[in-house]
Amino acid sequence: MASSKYLTAPVPSSKLPGGIPYIVGNEAAERFSFYGMRTILVVFMTTHLLNAAGQPAAMTGDQAKFTYHLFVMSAYFFPIIGAMISDAFLGKYPTILILSLVYCAGHLALALDETRLGLFLGLALIAVGSGGIKPCVSAHVGDQFGRRNQHLLSKIFGWFYFSINLGAFASTLLTPELLAHPDFGPRWAFGVPGVLMAVATLVFWLGRHKFVHIPPVGWRAVVSSFRSTDGRRALRNLVGIYLFVAVFWSLYDQTGSAWVLQARRMDRRWLGIDWLPSQVGAVNPILILVYIPIFSYLVYPLVDRLFRLTPLRKISIGFFVTVIAFAVSAGIDTEITGGQIIEVTSEANADRSPVDHLLDGRVDGTGWISAETTDMPQTIIIRLRERRAWTISAVRINPYSREDEETWGREAEIAVGDSPVGPWTNVGRLTIEPRNGFQSVEFTSPVSAEYVRLRVRSTGEGRAVSLGEVEVLADGPRPANANPHAAAVWPNVAALGYQPNIVWQLLAYLLLTAAEIMVSITCLEFSYTQAPRQMKSFIMSLFLLSVAGGNAFTSLVNYFIQNDNQTSKLEGPAYYWFFTALMLAAAVGFIAVAQTYRGKTYIQQESPE
Repeated sequence: MASSKYLTAPVPSSKLPGGIPYIVGNEAAERFSFYGMRTILVVFMTTHLLNAAGQPAAMTGDQAKFTYHLFVMSAYFFPIIGAMISDAFLGKYPTILILSLVYCAGHLALALDETRLGLFLGLALIAVGSGGIKPCVSAHVGDQFGRRNQHLLSKIFGWFYFSINLGAFASTLLTPELLAHPDFGPRWAFGVPGVLMAVATLVFWLGRHKFVHIPPVGWRAVVSSFRSTDGRRALRNLVGIYLFVAVFWSLYDQTGSAWVLQARRMDRRWLGIDWLPSQVGAVNPILILVYIPIFSYLVYPLVDRLFRLTPLRKISIGFFVTVIAFAVSAGIDTEITGGQIIEVTSEANADRSPVDHLLDGRVDGTGWISAETTDMPQTIIIRLRERRAWTISAVRINPYSREDEETWGREAEIAVGDSPVGPWTNVGRLTIEPRNGFQSVEFTSPVSAEYVRLRVRSTGEGRAVSLGEVEVLADGPRPANANPHAAAVWPNVAALGYQPNIVWQLLAYLLLTAAEIMVSITCLEFSYTQAPRQMKSFIMSLFLLSVAGGNAFTSLVNYFIQNDNQTSKLEGPAYYWFFTALMLAAAVGFIAVAQTYRGKTYIQQESPE
């Protein structure tokens, strides 16, 4: 029946296949939905997540990174299932259409339920839907081409990737704004990507009569292809490559987790705009849009004149560029040495506020917090500068107050400890009057601590409990081994300290995106051409499984580095240097694999003229 309604083989032609515009349009809208949802996940989980009673129940940074990479791993594991369904039973077009509807249901769950139930249900449905269609869509692109127009395949895969990043760029700018805006929030931030996924499904359906529909070959044919000489050779050759590619994805996908959390601790003012942490990643799809034509028409031809630039050589170079990119991120974290507000809670409503609400991202440490009631205190836990214990001589507070409203007095109970969860030693109490400047409590016997806890309570009848600049004063001179940027705020060791400008992370993005061009796009095309005709979707799913493997590794690392006291075994730059070293080892090892690779190219047969 399907053969009488649709094309089942490429038409002999040297021109662009008619179904390509529909695939590219579908991919742009689908990628908007996926990246728009994914780019806000970490911020949503650490600042907006609710419990069943509707109260804030945010995750810690390590918990959010674990959940994020577990989701990405799942989204890139399900391609195996989608590929088997497509190749053996339904074909690519029906598989894509059905699983796109599951995909839409996942977005709906995220938009309607802000609890962990809605989060995990939505992410599960999106992982099944997006994961299931991934190998089918990329293989569906290749199916549109025959022998006469196969020379266009490389450029079309580039433009296919272009559409992915066009959608990703638009959503990466928009959804963080929707999430942060008080009139919109999570429902709109997750709902808009859901609408775009529905649009993507519609566009794909409209192209059904333009597409080449390669029929499913049946389960027996799929099994026999695995047993064939070509099938075994393709699997043996490509699986070895994908193991190294998995390491690349382990680092690359941290742009949506660790790099977002790092951006929260940086000076994000650039081009006169204060960027949200989740928006910084928008530079990646923009660079992709710029890099694709530059690499395709300038860089690759020039390098090819110096030495033959094979696909595996492109991938190898990309690995080493990734090493440099993550070394930059490790250097950034080395420079972020200031103290950090690690917890802000209100006993009145169990609220947990983001750092920006307390210190507004200001280097001088000024900012404010407010509670809903006056009879319950707010607790603020501060990790001091340089990630070391200090001998503390005093705590000073300069209360925040606005001229257009009355701000009541406050009382702060001060305690110190060597862990963010205690035990705590009370060292003093400070009564703060508004508009009186800095008020301090000095310790007759200096105390040694790495963390300071303030429990702040209003002493008046007003509803607001506001707190301004906090200084924890160190006893003695500035140590010789302190970070040089600390001098500007010395001896205020509790201030945020030096915040590298976000342009340094943009440099890391410049390098990592160049690596992505050389690794991801190249491997996408290479996987299709090296797969026997009856195994196209399955081989594409194995390539995507390398993404799952990389994210599984990252998720496990973030699970095992968590300490019981909410600290990490890989603190600060050590985390980034660990992954940098891992990528360097993989890049060196891949050289031997590339030199011994022997493959074969497979393209779909054209229909008779």
